[in-house]
Amino acid sequence: MSKENVKIESDDYLIRAGIAMRRLDISRSKFYEMVNAGHLKTVKIGQIRYVRASVLEAAIQDGIEY
Repeated sequence: MSKENVKIESDDYLIRAGIAMRRLDISRSKFYEMVNAGHLKTVKIGQIRYVRASVLEAAIQDGIEY
């Protein structure tokens, strides 16, 4: 596995997938459809999936339709 240098803004933090689903007002299946289609990038740490706050806010601002 290759490692990339990723700059994380100080106000960028991780939000659990369940909270992201509630913020987006979508179902779990719709959330994972968006993830699998590449419309929503996530980070998995152990068994827990997270969404970066900046990615979630961009999805809300852009009004991603899927």
